[in-house]
Amino acid sequence: MEASRVERHILYPTHPYYHMFDEYCFRAKNVYNQLQYKGEQHGIRVIVTEESYTSKCSF
Repeated sequence: MEASRVERHILYPTHPYYHMFDEYCFRAKNVYNQLQYKGEQHGIRVIVTEESYTSKCSF
């Protein structure tokens, strides 16, 4: 397995974009949970693959 370095940006609550990104993360989590729930209702197994393993791109 190949190791890669990625940048890490930490936003504190005082950052101007903190609340916007917090809301986006909350919505993304809700979409994931809803997709998994609906899939299970219809007999579809949802398999999650981490992006860090599928992409050579790093931010």
